[in-house]
Amino acid sequence: MASEPIRAQEPIGFGEDFRLDIGARRLRRGDRALKLERIPLDILVLLVEQAGEIVTRDEIVAKVWGKGVFLDTDNSIRGAVRKIRQVLKDDPEQPRFIQTITGQGYRFIAPVIRHERENLADAHEARSPAGSQSTPTFVSELDGWLQSRKLRLEEQEETTETVATGNHGEKISRARGWLVVGGAAVLLALLAFTYVFIRGRAGNPTENRIRSLAVLPLANLSGDPQQDYLADGMTEALITDLAKVGALRVISRTSVMQYKGGKKPLPQIGRELNVDAVLEGSVQRSGNHVRVTAQLIQVNPERHLWAESYERDLRDILALQSELAQTITGEIRVSVTPQEQARLAHAHAIDPAAYEAYLKGLYYFNDGREHIGTRGGEKSFQQSLEYLKQAVQIDPNYAMAHAQLARTYHWMAASGMPGDLPAESHAAAKKALELDPTLADAHTALAFVMYAFERNWPEAGEEYRRAIELNPGYGDAHHGYALYLAMMGRRDEAIAEIGKALQLDPLTLPQKINAAGIYACAGEYDRATEQLRTVLALNPKFAEAHFDLGRIYIQEGMFGQGIKEIREGAKLTGGDVDSQRVLALAYAASGNRGEANRLLGQLTEKSNAPVEMAAIYASLGDKSKAIAWLGKAAQQDPVDFAAVRCVQSLDNVRVDPRVQAMFIRLGLPQ
Repeated sequence: MASEPIRAQEPIGFGEDFRLDIGARRLRRGDRALKLERIPLDILVLLVEQAGEIVTRDEIVAKVWGKGVFLDTDNSIRGAVRKIRQVLKDDPEQPRFIQTITGQGYRFIAPVIRHERENLADAHEARSPAGSQSTPTFVSELDGWLQSRKLRLEEQEETTETVATGNHGEKISRARGWLVVGGAAVLLALLAFTYVFIRGRAGNPTENRIRSLAVLPLANLSGDPQQDYLADGMTEALITDLAKVGALRVISRTSVMQYKGGKKPLPQIGRELNVDAVLEGSVQRSGNHVRVTAQLIQVNPERHLWAESYERDLRDILALQSELAQTITGEIRVSVTPQEQARLAHAHAIDPAAYEAYLKGLYYFNDGREHIGTRGGEKSFQQSLEYLKQAVQIDPNYAMAHAQLARTYHWMAASGMPGDLPAESHAAAKKALELDPTLADAHTALAFVMYAFERNWPEAGEEYRRAIELNPGYGDAHHGYALYLAMMGRRDEAIAEIGKALQLDPLTLPQKINAAGIYACAGEYDRATEQLRTVLALNPKFAEAHFDLGRIYIQEGMFGQGIKEIREGAKLTGGDVDSQRVLALAYAASGNRGEANRLLGQLTEKSNAPVEMAAIYASLGDKSKAIAWLGKAAQQDPVDFAAVRCVQSLDNVRVDPRVQAMFIRLGLPQ
């Protein structure tokens, strides 16, 4: 028989000496406070409040996490119940407190004892449990009290009027009645003010919701620096999983890795990344056994939200990553759609050797990206390919390894390395999507190849949109889509997408460079200049930032400042071909024809930037040579050709029918 419902203001005793204070959210055994995390404690409260009754899993989800949040009940609810049993020292096979009802839920089976509150403060505390919607209850209680008080006063007034004789007595009784009513109103106002003040000081739980998160690089505690690839790989996996939740902004890997091994205080990291919370932890490996610890910390005000440790076999590491992501979204009570939940829960056992090869491939891929354009970067990309090919050889159905192969190939192609790399990237992406159509990484790699190398504009746009739909927090997808939109002449949309990319990846310098280019193309020179100055504040030796800033100054007619910035970049590159070409453009635009022509004589056969060469000739008034160079751009690099729209000195050339025909032939909007 179900027990009588428990009133919230009553502390509850059960077992020999357990005492659960629902209002204060405290569990004690005798005089000792017991530590129980928020979600297990909320579930315990729910079970105790309905002692003797079956509480279904659906009811637990609705009451503890709220509607609109979808969980893997096996991983989340069972895990929380397991923690409750550990604290209560309850045996699930012969339970004293919590009984599992197979296929339904759980039942609290121990007798409960209700204790009277010892003081008024406890009673008040019980009426406002953490996370509850206390405002309606509080107001309704006050409203009910006032209504009953008013009725009693009206009855008193009628009695007084009956007894009193004459106008004088009537006036006195009415005055007394209204005085009491007025006093009640004053008391109500005072109570309401006190409630609002206390609530304001305590803080509204909804105001502290975590809407943005940074997963800081997990520390490698294995005692072997060569195991860094495991900690780094798990960091990236967590970022990827959490970024699938559209309601949560998760900072991309390239920004958070800058804090690896650092000692910056959390509030400073929070300010630099503009996040509400950070997740930090460690990975320790022994053979095929992995121990992971993690803790979630709110940044401002700094407070600990959750911590847990896990031990798994390497074969089950993907399931662990999925469980971690689901637990974190549950802890911060972020809204997760059914589709997002399905993608979070999608995990399977993996061959440890294939997983290890994949992680090493990912590690060297990221190193190659960080050193792109150098011999060291090329070597890292080649090592990445070797390990990723090992991974798919061990497990041909390893979709993520195929997707990472596609990414490595297209980054090698983008860096100018030789070989039929775009075709290799396309094939690897297609294989990954054949195995798992939900991989945003594969859709993004395929989109890049379609737009940068295959001139398949419509399908490239579709692939980018699909990637963003599958993983709204995937910064690479927003970045690539922004560049695609800019190429297609859709400037407002490009600005919106690059803004999202910057929010997700605020510290990546090449992305800021591209953002500046998108802003400048739209004529928003102030925003472009701001981005470039941010880059130079972080890295004063970033030559491309100096060149781009110089180009913007030239566009604005600030020739002196432009030439100064370009010369600064030339010093950093040793006066290479690129710097000479940008200087030639600056001199031509400023009217220094002699210096421009001198530099052109050295560049004509060497330049690999035909649009900029066309701009130089257009500035010198040689329209025929400008159009000839644009013809080379249309043939060699349509993405570069599309930048014609962004160069003021080419405005008169762009409207020429010969150039318009180039746009039509390439299928690009004019």
